[in-house]
Amino acid sequence: MAKGRTKIYNNVVEHRLLWDAERVEDITSITLPTLEHPTDTYSGEGLTADLDIPNESKVNAMEMSVAHNNGVNCNHLKQPGIHSIEVRIARQMLNTTNRQLGYESDKYRMEVEHKSTEEGTIERGNPLGSTEKFTVWSYQKVVDGNIVDHVDATSGILIKDGVDCTTDISAVLD
Repeated sequence: MAKGRTKIYNNVVEHRLLWDAERVEDITSITLPTLEHPTDTYSGEGLTADLDIPNESKVNAMEMSVAHNNGVNCNHLKQPGIHSIEVRIARQMLNTTNRQLGYESDKYRMEVEHKSTEEGTIERGNPLGSTEKFTVWSYQKVVDGNIVDHVDATSGILIKDGVDCTTDISAVLD
């Protein structure tokens, strides 16, 4: 490793799910949304290959899911309407340069609407779990108190890695 460079490893050590500010228990996993840009394909004379160029001012429809073992308040996950979800995670950080351990807090805030339920697999000796899937109306990723990503489908907000992706388009239209 080059002198002066820091290598940091981090692992999720715990997570918590809040549904409309109420704690939901026995969550086995949470799949966060994919932020994928729609593309336009360009082809023509002078190009040796078609190009799929992303429209960086938009993202495709987002979906997230929650797998659970039907614990406390898991029944709330199937309620109709738009609901607020907050996923809180604690990550343990290992800085190999100074051999220090620490923790970092990440939060994911979403407004979601229930889309489907996978009732799960029946296996002897295992809990009967389910997976809920949701349409994501808005999404925020917050790392140590700073909003890193923010997408709101109905308000025109698209910030990725702290950069407003709609600024260039707005400037051209003004």
